[in-house]
Order: sequence, then structure tokens, then C-alpha cells
Amino acid sequence: MWLAFTEFEPALLGYVTGLVVGEPDLWVCEHSHRTWANQGSNAADIKRAAAQV
Repeated sequence: MWLAFTEFEPALLGYVTGLVVGEPDLWVCEHSHRTWANQGSNAADIKRAAAQV
């Protein structure tokens, strides 16, 4: 599942794999978003939301 922002440039964040087996893994493709993804619970929140789609 590809992920992107609507309010930020560059828009692409990355993608989540492992959804079928219940082990979501976030791959951040855009280096400028890496710090944000690692702050607090951002990565965990994204993986949790992706698993619900």
C-alpha cells in the first residue's frame, strides 16, 4: 500500500508491506519524511491504520 501526504511536498511518504500476513512494515521512500516517521507513534499509527483498510 503506497502512502502520500496531501499537504506536504514531496507528497510520497512510502509504502506498507506485510498486510496480508498481519505484520505491517513501513518503508519510508522519501528521506525528508524519515525523521517525522520515526517520531513518537507516527510509524505505529500508520501501520495500524493501513492494517484496517
